Amino acid sequence: MEAEEIQSPQPDNDQDYTVSESQALAESFVPWFYRMLNTCHNAIANESSSDHHSYGAQHFWVDCTLKLDFVTDGHRYEQHAGAEVVSRRLQSLVTEEQLIFNPNTTAGGISGQSNRHGLVVTMACGTIHRSHTCVGVFDQSFGLVRDPLMENNWRIRFTNLRMCAGNVPHTPSVESIREILAITDTKDS
Repeated sequence: MEAEEIQSPQPDNDQDYTVSESQALAESFVPWFYRMLNTCHNAIANESSSDHHSYGAQHFWVDCTLKLDFVTDGHRYEQHAGAEVVSRRLQSLVTEEQLIFNPNTTAGGISGQSNRHGLVVTMACGTIHRSHTCVGVFDQSFGLVRDPLMENNWRIRFTNLRMCAGNVPHTPSVESIREILAITDTKDS
């Protein structure tokens, strides 16, 4: 993500990003990421192709990880590592499975937290669509770290994605998905 897109200051190594700075980063990152990912979908790519060509492994650290949890009648877990593999797997959800992610971009649907080392964990949730049908909900967390060799831009260090098929009883909210940071952590066998 381009550093100039986020107006928050660079954190001092000895102090945390403030809550408002972490939240501001999350509120900028989430719409940017899903807009870029969704433009890989054929129906959306035809409407706006400006972000389509920019999606790719360059937004991920070379050793990043992806943990997927598919919840249908049971659970199916996947783990992937490496910028190319992670980027392609996320893209395949949109291109091959024809899913469109619609994040809840209200304050209740996005959350950002940071630590003193500069890691910002962004959480997002929303609905998943195929064609004109809502097919479920998703929760996703991203670990974002600045890359000093890439103009200090934010890059994805890890991401955990849980997708649940079925009816959507209410608007997804991060308050109901705080456990997302731990999803699949106990399933690393």
